[in-house]
Amino acid sequence: MMYFFEEKALKNNTLSCKFFNIKINFVTNYIKISIFKIHFKTNTLTLLAVKRIFNIEKERLLIYIVLYFFWGLGMNAFGEFMEIAKFNNWWQVISCYLLYMVPISIYLKQFSYFNQYAYGLIAMGILEFGGYALETSYVYPNNILIEWFGPYTFALVMTLFFAMYFPLGNYVVNYLYGKLLFQNVNKNLQM
Repeated sequence: MMYFFEEKALKNNTLSCKFFNIKINFVTNYIKISIFKIHFKTNTLTLLAVKRIFNIEKERLLIYIVLYFFWGLGMNAFGEFMEIAKFNNWWQVISCYLLYMVPISIYLKQFSYFNQYAYGLIAMGILEFGGYALETSYVYPNNILIEWFGPYTFALVMTLFFAMYFPLGNYVVNYLYGKLLFQNVNKNLQM
């Protein structure tokens, strides 16, 4: 046999639980809608990025490929010469610089210098972390960066440095493309 106040408490708990379920359902639905919106925006941005990469002029893409390839070979040789860090295999220049950094650079060229650098920090952070975590890059012990900044900040220092590649690379590519385009226009006008 239940007392009156126990019955009332039970009814109040049921009511509050129903109210709580309604609140939970509302929040759950809101989260689902938000996730769908984020997913839709992400897919839209991904499609725009892919379109931007495939709609680039062939001459500009060739400049990106040549510039980043030789830049990668040069930086790997410099890192090896200075005994800072190096790739374990030469072909990692192709996978890191051409297959990873060139598409990101093409996508970021629409942004301002500082936004390119900020997004470059994210991209290079992932690349540097992955390279050292998978041990596909070799870090020389007691190199100059470790001596200056300490052993725990090496990947951060490398990320901060290599994030500059995106705004600087886009600037150089645009400059070279402008020179190449201007020379082609002059040749066509002379004929």
